[in-house]
Amino acid sequence: MKCFVISLKYSNDKRRTHMKNEFSSHNIPFEFFDAITPNENAQYANLFKINLDNTKLTQGEISCLFSHLTLWKQMIDNNLDRIAIFEDDIYLSSSAKDMLDSIESISTTDFDVIKLEKSLERVLASKFYKIRMRNSSLHILKDSHLGSAGYVITNSAARKIITYIQNENIIAPIDIIVFDKLIKSNYKIMQIFPAFCIQDFIKNKCDNNFPSSLENERSLNYEKIVHIKSKNIFSRILKEILRPFKRIYNRVVRLNRKKLIIE
Repeated sequence: MKCFVISLKYSNDKRRTHMKNEFSSHNIPFEFFDAITPNENAQYANLFKINLDNTKLTQGEISCLFSHLTLWKQMIDNNLDRIAIFEDDIYLSSSAKDMLDSIESISTTDFDVIKLEKSLERVLASKFYKIRMRNSSLHILKDSHLGSAGYVITNSAARKIITYIQNENIIAPIDIIVFDKLIKSNYKIMQIFPAFCIQDFIKNKCDNNFPSSLENERSLNYEKIVHIKSKNIFSRILKEILRPFKRIYNRVVRLNRKKLIIE
């Protein structure tokens, strides 16, 4: 399985050096993919037949979207059955090599997308594993889990999602499309446990370790979205905890109403 790291070609030495060290230390071969830049957005919008007129995304976010879509297209054009895609500010698990080898042995009919990173403190996924591997397991993702710093996608899933994006003219960050909009669909979107990778700004709780890149503006928006999603998850958990008490309360209210009517 080929691994690609999306990274700006110029003025990006620190990030690229970090990724070379990270992957080589785990004996995992990879290739850099030169990220699409804002001055290329119109060209790729034409290539993918996407209308950018009413988008609310920044130019940097649009470039990130096209970087992912272009890698998907390369996979399709080269008839690869799956690829792994990473951003250039991640740290890998100590079991990263074994995890990738295990994923490569799985049939592509068993999954569409596997999310390799863990971004939120709490991830809602199926209680029981869908696929058991040597040092990890794959669970069905049950709720949105944003971030696109590491994932594996199959050829067939890429074809279907590109068609979906084109038909609906959906202009959104790739993680919102795949790990939010499509979660409740018929796609087999999995989460690996334990996580394969984590982004620097999440691991170190700051974003000062690497020079700026196109991902910075996405990361700022991402942090806001993650905060909102975390609150939503907490609200749902609290709602479930309070549900039996609410039922008791409603019964008491109904009984009191009946009593008033009888009296």
